[in-house]
Formats: sequence, C-alpha cells, structure tokens
Amino acid sequence: MRLGMTAAAAAVLAAALCFPLAGVAAAQDLDCANFQTQAEAQAVYNQNPSDPHDLDRDNDGKACEGNPPGTDEPPNGPVEAGAGGTAEGGPDDSPELLVLGVVGGGVLAAGGVVLARRRSVRRSD
Repeated sequence: MRLGMTAAAAAVLAAALCFPLAGVAAAQDLDCANFQTQAEAQAVYNQNPSDPHDLDRDNDGKACEGNPPGTDEPPNGPVEAGAGGTAEGGPDDSPELLVLGVVGGGVLAAGGVVLARRRSVRRSD
C-alpha cells in the first residue's frame, strides 16, 4: 500500500512539473520564418553548423536561402532600437503557460495535502 501511494505521489509530481516546461521546448525551435533576412539565419546557423533547427535543408552551407539576402555588415549611423520589452507573441506573452503553471502547482499542492492527510490518519490509528 505504501509503495502504491509513493508511486501515485511521484506520478502527480512528474505530471505537475511537466506543464510549465512544455512551452520552453517549443520556444527554442527556430524556422526560416523567424528571421527577416538570410544573413540573420546564417548567423544562427554558423553558431552551430550541426543545424539543429534545419535551416539548411539542402545541406549546401547556406541557411534559409529563400529569405531576403540582408547584409553581414552592421548598419552605418543610428539604428532605431524600439521601445524595449519583449516581442509580441513570444513565450513570455502566452497566458496558456501561466494557466498551466498555476494548474500544475495546484495539482502538486493537492497531492501534498492528500499525502499528508493519509500519513496523519495512519499515525492516529
């Protein structure tokens, strides 16, 4: 009985911890659509030529050849940097991740309460 309870608590804990991490794995995958120019994609490709993001589909050493060429040189003069903050639609802007994190925490807390009550009932017998 004790082994079954421990296994159930471990399953609840594992499930609760998986929810907040689900978006992290998806946020790390990059596609050619994530880059405005071929030069930007090439810079990421050059950092890791093993190409984990599959930016060079024809294996010729050039990433995202369908994107506009861009330039490898930094622009001359002032560059507008924007107002700061994060880009819209990024992983930090996802309310689903917040909900999943809160629900996962609730499940974890409920599992802890159930486990504590069962242990206190056994000790009182």
